[in-house]
Amino acid sequence: MKKIILIFCGFLIAVTTNAQVVETGAGYFTDLFGAFEKDLGASKQDHPGMPGLVVWGEFGLNMRRNITASLFVANGTIKHGYKTETGIFSGGKVSDTYFYVDINFKKNIYFGKNKKRFGIAPGLGVFFRNLETTVPSADLGRDQNENLVIKRLYMDNTRYQDLGLSVNLDIKYRFKVLYAGIRAKTFFTIDYGMGGLVVTPFVGINLKSLKAKHAKSKQKKGK
Repeated sequence: MKKIILIFCGFLIAVTTNAQVVETGAGYFTDLFGAFEKDLGASKQDHPGMPGLVVWGEFGLNMRRNITASLFVANGTIKHGYKTETGIFSGGKVSDTYFYVDINFKKNIYFGKNKKRFGIAPGLGVFFRNLETTVPSADLGRDQNENLVIKRLYMDNTRYQDLGLSVNLDIKYRFKVLYAGIRAKTFFTIDYGMGGLVVTPFVGINLKSLKAKHAKSKQKKGK
């Protein structure tokens, strides 16, 4: 796992220092794990697949044949109800925090008369995920009359780390330097199958085009 994290960090440094495309977005996020399970055990969400919020950024390098190699970094939070067999914490809310680092490759496909304006970008990637959950817990016991009593209340923090594959689809409209669109992205973990789902609007800037425009403007002023 440490070697994998080092690889991601190395790619992060390489891409961010040489980035030609920068994108960012915020919006809908959910974890689909459990949405198709009838029973997740004694401790579970009230409604698996509940909506949360995600904020993300992406740094990309333009390659040949309209392919972009990108590093996607995201932080998402989901708040949901919590149940136990004893019903002690029923009605309470807890939160799960997700952190994703994703290396992906996208194919930029443009349509229409105005080439390089409207397009889509399907892509595939490999990601690392860190999930932290915080839930209320209790140590239970029996009193002298054999009644159930709470001995201690505490917050139980658990961390999960896993790897998987990501599938990405961007629908975007490109202006001269800036562009905007909608992104749908889902994650499939090795251990648990279908995981996170991201659907957000986003904006981006083509730094390479911006530099070229700035250089052209300088040439005109020089004349």
